[in-house]
Amino acid sequence: MSGTPDVVSFTVYGTPQPAGSKRAFPIRRSNGKMGASVVDANPKSASWKTVVSQTAAVHFRGDLLGGALEVVFNFVLARPKGHYGKRGLLPSAPEFPTGKPDVLKLSRGVEDALSGIVWRDDALIVDERLSKRYGETAGVGISIRELSAGMLAPPSAPARPATAGQGAATSGRGAGGEAPGGIAGEREGV
Repeated sequence: MSGTPDVVSFTVYGTPQPAGSKRAFPIRRSNGKMGASVVDANPKSASWKTVVSQTAAVHFRGDLLGGALEVVFNFVLARPKGHYGKRGLLPSAPEFPTGKPDVLKLSRGVEDALSGIVWRDDALIVDERLSKRYGETAGVGISIRELSAGMLAPPSAPARPATAGQGAATSGRGAGGEAPGGIAGEREGV
């Protein structure tokens, strides 16, 4: 990561907006042929992406990142007014924002906004951690790190359930010497 810090961290204030869902409208082109105009389904996402891009440009002043990336997005949403009563937060108010927008669509908007500002393409993200919580001030905390070889341990694969007739593997290996996640492992004792 030449000329750039090891970790880029900053906060973007504002109401996070989801992105990713698109709507298409038929249009007639100037040559008379039909085409489609594709727009984001959320009209508020464009202004949110602009705020994210402008904030990122202030905090990141280096060459575009072009290697494997680890990113953390911590989204903070303002509580709805219905969560409060005359004496403050109601006991019935949920602790976590489990409704829409979902955290994956929130991250899509931020990823798109950072493309061309911080990184070349959001396809470079190989490790992404997302959270969505309630807080006093809405926004997103962003942390980005370009990775080099050996910086991340490979993810552990989930255990694969036994298929009919195979039975459960009791030795820690599935059929054919595979690890329970279906990934070929090293032989024991070698």
